[in-house]
Amino acid sequence: MIGEIKSENDKQISSLKEIIEQKDEKINSFENKIKE
Repeated sequence: MIGEIKSENDKQISSLKEIIEQKDEKINSFENKIKE
């Protein structure tokens, strides 16, 4: 039971991390365009 909940949490956390990383990449490329 607890193991199932933990694996679900891990899935959600890893997908959240992916979304955050994608946003960071977009922000970085956006800042680079402004600097050019």
